[in-house]
Amino acid sequence: MKNIRNILIVCVCLLAPLCAAANPTVNIKFADDSCLTFEDAGSKQIDVRIVSGQAIANLSLELELRRYDENAKLGAEPVAKAESTQDVQGGGGLAPISVDIEVPAAGFYRLLVTATDGDGNFRGKKTVLLAVFPKG
Repeated sequence: MKNIRNILIVCVCLLAPLCAAANPTVNIKFADDSCLTFEDAGSKQIDVRIVSGQAIANLSLELELRRYDENAKLGAEPVAKAESTQDVQGGGGLAPISVDIEVPAAGFYRLLVTATDGDGNFRGKKTVLLAVFPKG
């Protein structure tokens, strides 16, 4: 029994890098990874940069915006969603992708970006604070 366990551990250790190489994750970056700030509500352009060691055809980015209430509690439902699909060049370079999302009002939001490839495989996600201040 102990030998079977050891064989399974060795197999998992040997096969894990192969599985990771089949669907490597991407790094998702913003202009400022700590907080995005805007003045006034409305349509906002979110510039997302993808860092990937290889080319990925039909990389889909889904953006989900949830608002924090006055007690700093995150809303259960998204107030806005947006999506963009692009081909990403590999080689570790930055590939900028601009996505417009509608921000309903001034306030604080959590922006979640999820990346999947053309086959629907998860490639990465990133969360950032988005702050919208009243104009003036």
